[in-house]
Amino acid sequence: MATTKKLFGEANAPYYIYAPPYEENSGGVRAMHYLCHALNLAGEEAYVLTDKVADKLRTPSLTDPIIQRHTTTGVEPIVVYPEVTRDNPLGLRNVARFLLNIPGFLTGEKTDWQPSDMIFSLSMEIIPQGMKGDLLELPLIDSSIYWPPKPEEEKREGTLLFVNRFFKRGGVQLPVTEQSTEISFRVERRSPEELAELYRKAELLYTYEHSTACYEALLCGCPVIYIPNDIMLPERTSEYLGPDGSAWGLDPVDIETAKKSVFLAQKKYQALEEQFWSQLASFITTTQARARENKMTAPLARPRTATLDQAIARYNAADYEAATEMFSILLETDPEEALVYAYLAFICANQGLLEDAAAFIEQARQLSPERPELPAALGEVLLKAGYPKEAQKYLGMAVMQQSDFFGAYPALAESLRRNGNIAAAIELLESGAKIPSTAQQNIREVLLDMLRQRGDVAALAELCRRMQDEPDRHAEAIQLLADSGASPESIYPELESWIGRQRRHGETPAPCKQRPPRRPLLIGFLVSSFAPGIASARLEALLLHLPPKTFRTAVIDNSPTDKMTAITQRCFVLCDYWLSIDAMDDTAASEAIAALNIDVLIDMNGFDHRHRLNLLLGASAPFKASWSEILPWHCPGIIPIAGTALLNEIPTGVLPASIITLDGVGEIPPMPAISAGKTTQPGHPQFACLSPAGKIGAGDWRFFAQLLSAIPDSRLTINLEELAPPAAEFISDIFSGQGVAASRLAFISATSTSELCAAWKEADIGLAPLHGTGGQALATALWMNTPFIALASPLPWSCRPAALLRNSGLDHLIADSQAEYLKIAMHLAHEPQALERRPSLQASQKNAEKDFAHNFGKALINTCFGQAK
Repeated sequence: MATTKKLFGEANAPYYIYAPPYEENSGGVRAMHYLCHALNLAGEEAYVLTDKVADKLRTPSLTDPIIQRHTTTGVEPIVVYPEVTRDNPLGLRNVARFLLNIPGFLTGEKTDWQPSDMIFSLSMEIIPQGMKGDLLELPLIDSSIYWPPKPEEEKREGTLLFVNRFFKRGGVQLPVTEQSTEISFRVERRSPEELAELYRKAELLYTYEHSTACYEALLCGCPVIYIPNDIMLPERTSEYLGPDGSAWGLDPVDIETAKKSVFLAQKKYQALEEQFWSQLASFITTTQARARENKMTAPLARPRTATLDQAIARYNAADYEAATEMFSILLETDPEEALVYAYLAFICANQGLLEDAAAFIEQARQLSPERPELPAALGEVLLKAGYPKEAQKYLGMAVMQQSDFFGAYPALAESLRRNGNIAAAIELLESGAKIPSTAQQNIREVLLDMLRQRGDVAALAELCRRMQDEPDRHAEAIQLLADSGASPESIYPELESWIGRQRRHGETPAPCKQRPPRRPLLIGFLVSSFAPGIASARLEALLLHLPPKTFRTAVIDNSPTDKMTAITQRCFVLCDYWLSIDAMDDTAASEAIAALNIDVLIDMNGFDHRHRLNLLLGASAPFKASWSEILPWHCPGIIPIAGTALLNEIPTGVLPASIITLDGVGEIPPMPAISAGKTTQPGHPQFACLSPAGKIGAGDWRFFAQLLSAIPDSRLTINLEELAPPAAEFISDIFSGQGVAASRLAFISATSTSELCAAWKEADIGLAPLHGTGGQALATALWMNTPFIALASPLPWSCRPAALLRNSGLDHLIADSQAEYLKIAMHLAHEPQALERRPSLQASQKNAEKDFAHNFGKALINTCFGQAK
């Protein structure tokens, strides 16, 4: 670099590079550190404002002694900010901005720059219109690592994928990139050497956004294909290294051109490395001239050694010692900044120094009494730190100051819950959930969770019903209404509304002609839960035993849970096709399902949260069926699947014209090998309702309280399943309100058939809820030779308990009314001897799975394709 130096002349102003901690996987961060390194190599004095630096770079960290030395000697530095810095946090006059991207593109914030700020840019294309700047094409890629293979050694296969912010903003991956190896750091952090090796072997790099990875690939001879979308600008594909080696879109001609021109990008980078040093010399000349000019016209500006952003960053990194030191410095430089006192309060709260936290937050409130978010934020910190009592105090203080400060409602409700006042927590959230606000969705989600924990089925149903704008919530409301005993007159209109909404939103299936018979038929199973139980047992039996000459199987996996569970892995091995759609939006999922060309699409789980039955409604399969107890009975085009025992319980007028009819009750209870011996105490009838409490309404609990009142020495075991302790309190309060002491209740948490069977060993008499299917409780009760009372119901969603009892020859345990239900229970309580034999359930288990699958296949073909098939 041609420049004149004077041994005894005035030294140039130092550079403070406002760089984040060094991160190899971030091109923007590397660029700021590279600039500091280059300035030092050029003979200048440059520092970065971070302790985390790269060993291979000459990037000394800025320290307080260095700043003090500069101030004492009258040296005013030049600060260089990246384009993501909105204002001038160091408060210096000599400000340079280095544009690595379009200002505000990444942060979405408006800039607060001054006309005197000097602008330098990595590319002229990213300088906003009306702003003037100079070019500083800093080499971003380490060409000692990223280089192309020798022509004679080059052998490319496979493709790579870079994507990050695109998915975070709701973008959907195209099928062409699904098999690509993803190199984004969100998936796996690879070393530069590992990435370079991948680039040198790959045929293409697909990208959904601009990234330094594109330039790394080009230097390794790997063409880059930009996938058009709304967060990527087409003109930026030509910046920096030009259009050579890249293609905008998936046109085969453009991709072939990119392959043939990639070597030109490498040559341009070589030229860029050479010309950078002359651009850097111009950068130094311009910035030093500005520093000399400012020194002559105004007094020296002392930099703020600790910025609020830096101090907050230290706090967020849980580096409380460094954060405390920086906030203490800020107290001296800006003692009127309320946020400084607030963050010191947060630090004290995290360390258990509650009195100090109280003192700091009080000072913050005095400085900014109009900001309720400060005590609210302290309350959230205290809540996370395990101090719910103190958290409630400050969150309540914020809400008292500003009643519509809805952002504080969820945390205040959680502190109330932890302090044992869940009723007040729910009341608070319910008040906020009814009022439109930016926090309304979050309030609703927290309220849903609390109502689930409490087991308040009716309130949960009402909240989900109010959230009809979310199809999965509306579907959940319909199921909860059925569980809580709502009348068919209230359920069917909700169901019709839900179906109509799906069709208005474009899920109406395209006209589909019945395909000619073919062998084998492809059955698609839409699965939203692989939880152990009847539905999973059905699926596994069908995948295992349906004859492959007649059927092929596809599992459409909509379950958000761990894919490595035993049942999921077994189903994965057994099926012919597996399609995961839980991460897809409805449009992508529908297209993927249609691509399978399914003959019969079957919903395995029915109504519940996240089950996405709109995909079933909208599918174009010739035949669609469901095991749901609600949907197919009132939805044209969806065929019910049911056992003959269940159909016998339903009045003829309710039955649709087409049904896939199975033998018996049409299910396989997955039973364990366990003794049916009892461990109950004579003289104290032990009733048990082991159906999940989260599916039982308050009306049922009041009915069971009436039963316990009629038999004073009796007790009741209730299965919370996965509910939290507040549910036990909620249920106990209902019984107490009916005059039944909570001490007569016992709560268990049984989820598997083994746990249910073990619980039945300690029960004399089983009680079916008045509404709903009863889950696995009835089948396990019969397996354990426990008398089980059920109420007859003509409703499809409530007739299963009576159907299973009747199918097992236990008609005398079926009540036609609630009064008869009580009569049967009282009779059994006074004659609590066990049944003489187990029902036929055990005998039917020997070949149950094979028989079930055979029966299902035969019934499906007869119903959908006629006997000829």
